[in-house]
Amino acid sequence: MRESTKQTERKSNINGDLGSESGHLRKSLED
Repeated sequence: MRESTKQTERKSNINGDLGSESGHLRKSLED
């Protein structure tokens, strides 16, 4: 799970859309 979070953070940095990625990350964490 930690690895997945790291990948998401990197993705958000590339996209420059922290808000969207943050929401996606929170949703994934809920599951």
